[in-house]
Amino acid sequence: MITWINTGTSVGVVASGPVALAFAEQWRWGYVLFALLAFLTFWWNARSIDRPKQEPEESTGSQFKLSLLGQARFMILAAIGIGFSSSIYWTFSRSYLTEAHDFSVTESMVFWIVMGAAGIIGGIAGTIIQRLGLGWSYRLGVIVVTASLVTLTIQHSAAIFLSAILFGISFIFMTGLFIVWGTRHFPDTPSVGVSLSFFSLGIG
Repeated sequence: MITWINTGTSVGVVASGPVALAFAEQWRWGYVLFALLAFLTFWWNARSIDRPKQEPEESTGSQFKLSLLGQARFMILAAIGIGFSSSIYWTFSRSYLTEAHDFSVTESMVFWIVMGAAGIIGGIAGTIIQRLGLGWSYRLGVIVVTASLVTLTIQHSAAIFLSAILFGISFIFMTGLFIVWGTRHFPDTPSVGVSLSFFSLGIG
C-alpha cells in the first residue's frame, strides 16, 4: 500500500501539462496558480489534521546514528544512480523531442501528460516486490528505465510514446521501491529510511 503514496507525483505531472498549454506565453501565471494551490493544500491540511491533546511520550525506539549509514550504503548508491539517470529524462526529454524529433510544443506536452498518467501504474511496486523480492524488483526497474531512455531515441512516434509510458511507470515504481527499501533498513525509524532514500535520489 505504501508504494502508492508517490503516485501523487504522476497526478501532478498530468495536471501540469494542460496548465502549461493554457497559460502558454503567460507562464508566470502558471507559477502563481501552483503557488496558490500549494497554499490551499497547506491550509486544508492545517485545518484537517488533528493536533495532539497531550505531549507525545518519549520514543523508546532505536535512535538514528551515523554509523547506520554504512548498512544502507547500497540503497544510497542505488538511489543516487536512479536519480542521476532519471534527471536526464526529466530535464531534457521535451527539449530533445522538439529539437531532434521536430515535435511541436503541443505534441511534447501530450508526451508529458502520457508519461505522468502512466506513472500511476507504478504504484504496483509493492505487489511486485512481494512476488519477486526487493533485489529482482530493483533490477526490473533499472531495465525498464534503461529501455525508456533507449526508445526515446528511435525516430518513430510509437516508440517515443512507449518511452513516455515506460519512464512514467518505472520512475514511480522505483520511488515506491525506495520507500520499501528505506523502511526495511530502518524498521524502528521508517521516516529516516524514506527520507534518506529520497535525499539520495535528489542528490542524483
